[in-house]
Amino acid sequence: MAETKENIEVTSAEETKVEKNDTNEVDVAAKLAELTAQNQALMTEVAKLKKASDKNASEAADYKKKYRETLSAQEQASIDKAEKEAERDEKYNQLLRENQINKYVRQYMKQGYSEELATKAAEAMYDGDTDALFNVQTEATTAIIKKKESEWLKSRPDVNAGTGTQGVTKEQFETMNMMQRSELRKKSPEVYERLVGRA
Repeated sequence: MAETKENIEVTSAEETKVEKNDTNEVDVAAKLAELTAQNQALMTEVAKLKKASDKNASEAADYKKKYRETLSAQEQASIDKAEKEAERDEKYNQLLRENQINKYVRQYMKQGYSEELATKAAEAMYDGDTDALFNVQTEATTAIIKKKESEWLKSRPDVNAGTGTQGVTKEQFETMNMMQRSELRKKSPEVYERLVGRA
């Protein structure tokens, strides 16, 4: 049985698709194998660097210990004193920072900042980070405005829409007595004229 030209073209197209899919799968598999090998090489390098770092730290500690052994008691005492002073200075500076930040926080909270935003602003101000400070100030200003708007909406009196004479219909007008019609004529002459048919 001879295959028609159409069948041969369809079969050829299907074989081409299968070959392309096989090629794509091979490319993906090759890339994955390559990335896995690179990852393994990086992990090995990291392990080597960590081992070298640990070795260096250990050697530094040994040298420091040997150096201290060569010092006289007075020199060792002097080094210990300097280390304690450096530690004390660091704690003192940390306390100064916290104290100043707390002062700034109180000032920002007086201006209406939330505690969280006041803390962020105070830290940014102390650290001299003006970009962060401006961002916090923008956020705080927006929050303060929303809070004030909400308070104003809650405290404002009910809106009085007026007498409502603009919406009087012809049927309502016809049911009004003379006193009501006279009142409508005084309050809203245009509406009255329209309802009586003069406008």
